[in-house]
Amino acid sequence: MILSKVINLIFPQACVNCKNIIDYNKSLCNTCENAIDFLNDNYCITCGLILKNNAKVCSKCLLNPPYITQLESIFAYNQHSKNIILNFKFLDNLYHIKTYAKWMYAKGHHLFPEVDIIVPIPLHTKKLLYRKYNQAAVLANSISKLCKLPVELFALKRIHYTTPLYNLSIKMREQTIKKSFKINNINAIQGKNILLIDDVITTGITIQTCAKVLINSGAKEVKALTLSRTLCK
Repeated sequence: MILSKVINLIFPQACVNCKNIIDYNKSLCNTCENAIDFLNDNYCITCGLILKNNAKVCSKCLLNPPYITQLESIFAYNQHSKNIILNFKFLDNLYHIKTYAKWMYAKGHHLFPEVDIIVPIPLHTKKLLYRKYNQAAVLANSISKLCKLPVELFALKRIHYTTPLYNLSIKMREQTIKKSFKINNINAIQGKNILLIDDVITTGITIQTCAKVLINSGAKEVKALTLSRTLCK
């Protein structure tokens, strides 16, 4: 108890979401922990549609299966959790990367035995130079250390620079993204079971496009693991 108080005094720990001071052995304050929607099993594992029954896949995905066969995410992206993503993605806040990787490792533990390689969603070179790091690649490397699976950082390449997509309609996003990726190392992905890694999914168009490119180039199966996602209602 005394040691804990001393550590808290010398090395104060901040909540990964709101930055309030918390105990050194925690990641979230009680308020954020209660407010953030940590995802359970009541949504479609491929598109994120909230389900009202115990089904794993919605009727739309059953009729038209997406290229990703399974997708797991830690929490819903909304007003209660967005600071985690924004701080990590745009404000150089990598201090909590081990925490995020542990969350994703725990959530995706059942995926790893069926995976050959981990592939992060790539950034365009122009955006990478501006941000200084690819948040998906940072997550992929940290998760790789926990699950002992190899990472192919350059298996995919983003060949077209796109403006921020969050203000675009779904149709415009599809048109913008559909030709933005290509295989950069075909030998690394052919015949492989691949786990795509990203920080957040909004419409799912980007990650599904990457999966399509991988499958059409010879990948055997594509699953995905993300830190956060929006949920379709």
